[in-house]
Amino acid sequence: MQAKHFNWSLGLWLAALFLTILGAKLWVIQLYGTNLPYWDEWDEARLFFRPWLEGQLPWSAWFAPHNEHRILFTRLLDAVELKLNGQWDPRLQMVINALMHAGYACGLAIGFWFFTGKKQAGRIGFLFAALFALPYAGENTVHSFQSQMYFLGIFSMAAMLGLGLGRAGGWAWGGGLLAAGLAIFTMGSGFLASAVVVGLVIVRSLKQRRCARPDRLTAAVALAVVGLGLAMNVSVDKHHQFQAKTAGIFLGAWGGNLAWPFADWPWLGPLTCLPLALLVFEYFRGQVKNTRAAELVLLLAGWSLLQDAALAYSRASLSGSSRYFDTLSILPLANLAALFTLADSGGLRQWPGALRRSMAVVWVGFLLIGFWQVSETTLAGYLQRGRAWALLEEENVRAFIRTDNPAQLNGKFEQAVPYPDPNGLVEILRKPSILAILPPDCRRPLPLANTPPADGGFARDGFAPEKPNQAFTETWGSFTTQGAAATGTFLSDPLESRFPRVLLPVCYGDQATGLQVRMVTADGRKTTLPIGPAGRWHELVFAPPPGGFRLEVTDASPTAWIAIGAVKEAGRFSVTAQSFTRLGGPILLAGLAGFMLLTGRKLFSREGDLPEGLILIVVAGVLVGVGQARKLDDSTYAAKLQKAWAVRAAQTSDWPAAQAHLRAALWFRPDDPEALCQLAEQTLAHSERPAAEAQQLAAAYCRAALKLRPEFPAAQACRQRLNF
Repeated sequence: MQAKHFNWSLGLWLAALFLTILGAKLWVIQLYGTNLPYWDEWDEARLFFRPWLEGQLPWSAWFAPHNEHRILFTRLLDAVELKLNGQWDPRLQMVINALMHAGYACGLAIGFWFFTGKKQAGRIGFLFAALFALPYAGENTVHSFQSQMYFLGIFSMAAMLGLGLGRAGGWAWGGGLLAAGLAIFTMGSGFLASAVVVGLVIVRSLKQRRCARPDRLTAAVALAVVGLGLAMNVSVDKHHQFQAKTAGIFLGAWGGNLAWPFADWPWLGPLTCLPLALLVFEYFRGQVKNTRAAELVLLLAGWSLLQDAALAYSRASLSGSSRYFDTLSILPLANLAALFTLADSGGLRQWPGALRRSMAVVWVGFLLIGFWQVSETTLAGYLQRGRAWALLEEENVRAFIRTDNPAQLNGKFEQAVPYPDPNGLVEILRKPSILAILPPDCRRPLPLANTPPADGGFARDGFAPEKPNQAFTETWGSFTTQGAAATGTFLSDPLESRFPRVLLPVCYGDQATGLQVRMVTADGRKTTLPIGPAGRWHELVFAPPPGGFRLEVTDASPTAWIAIGAVKEAGRFSVTAQSFTRLGGPILLAGLAGFMLLTGRKLFSREGDLPEGLILIVVAGVLVGVGQARKLDDSTYAAKLQKAWAVRAAQTSDWPAAQAHLRAALWFRPDDPEALCQLAEQTLAHSERPAAEAQQLAAAYCRAALKLRPEFPAAQACRQRLNF
């Protein structure tokens, strides 16, 4: 009965851990992710998806190198996602990667719990949540092509646990051998897991002063896997520039990796690795109560040491990139595992219990500060900056899709195009097989045209100026030269989609009376679509009927207006992924609440101690912080970045660009009076329109700002200037 209760308790801790990590990652994806493929992802489309879809992909291409890596499992995963969704969607891939990484963290936590005596599930869960939920490895979270990093960890851990700690010839050992072979097809360093198993056999033999027959068998098969990995190793000439050229450069980079998350202070390495050093000392003294737990720590540490060395050699000048931080984080995890293992060490148990707990708490706090500092650096130095540039990438790709003009991609800042070769991107975007699978935001929309005879109540770009559409998108609306007074009906030409979902952008004014959007099937049946919230552009999602359909938009009110944009096609799971990322905040709050309840229960039942009290305080603080930070959603953040681009353009007197960025900010957040006032001022001072038209447009922006915030000083000043 007790065992069942304990396993149930572990399950609750794991649920809280999974939700916390998943929620944190989804929140990062929501704020900083982009729906566009990025760099290597376009190569995947060019070199893999295209020949696969055209039936020209040889089986060897699945195992072909991508740079130095053979990413079989990344290709398999992406191919399955494409097959099931019917559409290539980076955001869907990001969500699946987040699920995979959260599951990987839970698997590691179970391993820690099992090998360290099946206790302290709460402390293990909390520490794993802190280490896996923080966005220090932001590149891997927002770049869908980085799943190989997670596959590397999963197969490597399975290989080391099975081969290193399983009974030779047993099922776990066989599974570990299989995982060791499969790890070669995750990344170029996949064979290092087998090398670590060989190292463990050597260490174990030195300790026991003999090498048992099962260990010799384990070492032999592990060496065979290492040999296979080395034989399949690939060298890329253009990447030699990133390698360490001297022993000094290599040692400096390796020292920084070993001290991570304090890579800028390598002299802190001995402190970060102190628990591991103590465990090694106790292991060879024979004072470790749980030898298997100690050997698990040695495997993790050995794997991390080799991975850190490989990174220091092959990417000496790039080791500060956050894409490698998920791998660098394993050494701190090994040191955490060493702490739990040392709790039962014969030598350290002679110290007073309060002293040991206090030292452990101080060391863990020191480590968490490092993780927090690296996360802050990644947040400001990569995620925020990357999202700002992604807004320009999205606009430039959308402009090319609309115009088919390569000038929309050429001559731009390198960071404003999501591929290092703009002409190569043009070639990719023109391939029919790739065009057919592109994500919603960078595919050609279904043509939107008004069936003749044209209804005078609707016009192209017929929306209120203070509710601008997204640049380089086609729209039809009932806001005309008469303002909202026009009435009429828009009936589109027949549309047909092979995708299970279509997205229809819609915007209308303050009231929905007299407004209606209906889908008309080929046989004349009409379905009314809900037009959603007022005052902003949003997307209606519906399933297109077989045989085609038309869109019928009606404005029967002389005081209201409505506009629609071009229809975008989407896979079923693409829509699900988009909605799922918006649940990141609530999922994170649910995970944190789970930690609070479980920790509070331990304290209430007097099963907890000082660490549980600190955990409760920390989680409560994070819970409050997350609750407040949830006010920043993806639209608010994107609008903020567009306003920053507008300021930058204004500083160089590029007024058309500044006004375009302000309109983009209003597309995301039309309830921003500051952006409206800035646009009004710039329209008056720097518009290429005739003076009367510019004044009329500025007045519309100013009135919209006053309606939102009547006492807003900038709006009042604008009103006085316009004298209305």
